[in-house]
Amino acid sequence: MFMKHTATALFAAVLAGGFAVTGAPSFALAAEATPAGKSAGDGIFTSDQSKRGEEVYNANCAMCHQPDLGGKEPVPELAGDKFLAHWLNHNVGELFTRVSTTMPQGKPGSLTHDQYIDVIGFLIDANGFKSGTTELKADSDALKTITIAGNH
Repeated sequence: MFMKHTATALFAAVLAGGFAVTGAPSFALAAEATPAGKSAGDGIFTSDQSKRGEEVYNANCAMCHQPDLGGKEPVPELAGDKFLAHWLNHNVGELFTRVSTTMPQGKPGSLTHDQYIDVIGFLIDANGFKSGTTELKADSDALKTITIAGNH
């Protein structure tokens, strides 16, 4: 099991590392939209989605961000205090855009929107937020209404 504190810090460091967003992705609209006006603490992803995201993370992200999401300079942590300090009160749409347009380094945008959103679910889980019964969807309008806040 990943250390949630370390994982949070890793994610924050990576995303706070000054990556430039060069354009917004064109999200595929989901058949079932993610509920709007929620926070990450409202169970916005499922445990199955987090598990899928962990597999994608291990195959595409762990080589730089470390298997425990702890990062190693200059690569930021993706779970823990640094991540939360950077991303709290931002919306999930911003996080999705940052990850999907800048990662994996050297091959940004090379994963599917479903793979990116599953990784986001995994990262939110690794930062101590609870899972729910509805999967997070790559719906840009809905993701903009979900704040990274709440009980974790």
